[in-house]
Amino acid sequence: MAAKPPARWHSAGWWAAVGGILAALSLVVTLVQLFKSEPSGPVTRAGTSATATATAAATPSPSRSPAETPFTVAVRDRTTPCGVGWVLPAGQGVKPGDGMDEDDQWRTWAAAQHAIPTTSGVDFTVQGRSTAQVVLLGMHIRVIERLAPAKGTAYGLACGGDGVYRWISANLDPPTPKLSSRYDESLDPEGDLPQRRGPVKFPYTVAIGDAEVFTVFGTATKCLCRWVIDLDWSSQGETGTFTIDDHGQPFQTTGVTQVDLICTKNQYQPLNETTDCRPQRR
Repeated sequence: MAAKPPARWHSAGWWAAVGGILAALSLVVTLVQLFKSEPSGPVTRAGTSATATATAAATPSPSRSPAETPFTVAVRDRTTPCGVGWVLPAGQGVKPGDGMDEDDQWRTWAAAQHAIPTTSGVDFTVQGRSTAQVVLLGMHIRVIERLAPAKGTAYGLACGGDGVYRWISANLDPPTPKLSSRYDESLDPEGDLPQRRGPVKFPYTVAIGDAEVFTVFGTATKCLCRWVIDLDWSSQGETGTFTIDDHGQPFQTTGVTQVDLICTKNQYQPLNETTDCRPQRR
């Protein structure tokens, strides 16, 4: 899924438009078997915590540890500061310092201050453990908890950034989160690279020499939502659900309707609270 990143540029307006697109993406492309009903049962795995259950020949089997599933899942944080990146809860933590211009610096700051993303980005790579094919049937988002949107101050960066040419957007506001697929041909990698072209469309197959990479962006307006990704699979007569989370905790995404200020600093310049911060309209 890796895309050749376009150069950064200093336009808050462009990223505000992108945020609007992501927040409204509940209508884009028909996804075959992408939306499934509630999954079954949990187990944890090392690294990114996950859940796996399996059935064989329609007879329930005991919960399997993720080490026994026929594939591995590697997860990477894709949350970006561009636009409105994180909400720092009221009365908590330290605002972003000078010199914070790279995504990794912002992610480190957000983790240390327990700031909450306004658009949570998750990359995950699925790869088989052997030459046996595993069919990925579909994915869905399961919201673990819904709270009122976080109060405090929202911080972000006026920039362009790494482009993702194919992704799934999850609108977390409805009782059943809305999933839609987005494909931006203008960000399609150059050259004869192995990534699939076109929108995400299940089912896919993976094996030890054939991995698939997915990018999911979770957005919310009306809630602080805590959520996980459920991935349905089938292989050699067994079916199961694999749950992806953030090292044992659900991912978090908050709307910004309850923040007092939205501060978007210019890249390579210190945060100027007089010019870079504006009150949130309610």
